[in-house]
Amino acid sequence: MASPRVCNHRISHGAPRRNFPAFAPLLVFLCCAVGGASGGIVHHDPGDIQDSYSLFNLLNNYVLSEPQSGTGIMTQLQIVTECPPNVIFVLDGSGSISFSGFETAKEAVIREIEALTASFAKVDVGVVLFSETNLVIPLQTRTSAQVSELIQQIRTLSHPRLGTELNEAIRVARRALAAYSINADRALNGDKSGNILVLFTDGQVEPEIEALSAQEVTTAQSKGILVLIDTVEEPSKTVQNIAPTVLESRTPINWVDFVACPRVTLDPPPKGSGATLEPPPKGSGLFE
Repeated sequence: MASPRVCNHRISHGAPRRNFPAFAPLLVFLCCAVGGASGGIVHHDPGDIQDSYSLFNLLNNYVLSEPQSGTGIMTQLQIVTECPPNVIFVLDGSGSISFSGFETAKEAVIREIEALTASFAKVDVGVVLFSETNLVIPLQTRTSAQVSELIQQIRTLSHPRLGTELNEAIRVARRALAAYSINADRALNGDKSGNILVLFTDGQVEPEIEALSAQEVTTAQSKGILVLIDTVEEPSKTVQNIAPTVLESRTPINWVDFVACPRVTLDPPPKGSGATLEPPPKGSGLFE
């Protein structure tokens, strides 16, 4: 029998330890059930998977909260339970980002795409590069080879270094997510799939653009879209005015903090093949 998967839930990188509500252990248990054994790559009976993330739907409107330091304001963190997740990365190409910062941000987007596609079943991704205008790499289902092509395309993106029309980029991304998620044939546990919008930005915008961007984020959240900011270089001190969940792009996102969907699975090996999907022996160094 596969050994139990250890779940380490840290909601916001670098954030103080949270006081979880009384039924938070249930949330951790359910995540372990969905994640599966060692590394999350294991064969599951389809009914087991359905049961696991159907239970998560009971928590669909529940959010974990903690006060922002020194403010007393509660930061809400939604957990995506409509599966599979659709993710659009909004990449800041404005003049406030240095050349090296832009290159680092591109690599961070690539890192997260690789993590998502390796971890969650049927996840689809897209990219919006913004400055004064937007360059859109659309959401779509991709094979492994096509994901590699997408990564190469991101690496070749040039740095516009013009204005910061962040609010327009958020609008483009949220509308694309909303339109994409209503494909009922794609949904695994409901009538639509889940949506995540990740902003890679320094938040260095004019006050008017900041206010408009915050309005776009509020609209996105009202449509059930989880919005995260992954800060680039030296972020604006007011970046949290745009979206409440702020991460740091040098640290990989711990996606199980935000996504409660089935992990990547493998079909069982043919009978008589001698192959197994059981975890490697303890002490082998694999998946530890």
